[in-house]
Amino acid sequence: MKKILLVYLILLGLFTACDPQESLDVFIKNSTNTNLKVHFVSAQILLGIPDNTETLNIKSGERENYPEMSIFSPTSRVKLSLTNFDSIYITNTTDDILKVYKAANAGKNIYDIKNYWTVKSVTKNHDEYTYEITNEDLD
Repeated sequence: MKKILLVYLILLGLFTACDPQESLDVFIKNSTNTNLKVHFVSAQILLGIPDNTETLNIKSGERENYPEMSIFSPTSRVKLSLTNFDSIYITNTTDDILKVYKAANAGKNIYDIKNYWTVKSVTKNHDEYTYEITNEDLD
């Protein structure tokens, strides 16, 4: 009986000592005077994304969560990745293209997480990543 109790306590200790999950939320903030659409486009077929394009509608002055990249990882440190997308472009509500981002573009670029995203640590294991689109970006 003592051996069974000891094994039980060891197993219980192992399961409760696991690392907590890492998580993140990804937001795109629209700091312009225009309602915008942000289109994420991939040449690859991406599961769950019809026509390989996903669009976020973001009203002026608001921010939208991008749920495809807001993730939880029980096993490893979470890293934000835009590498599945070949281009990201911004249009107004009448679909006029205002800005096109590609990974190799110079200057302010949505792909450049290190320099142009704001990272806010909400809790020890949860971060918020925010990219801000300004009027200057669309000129």
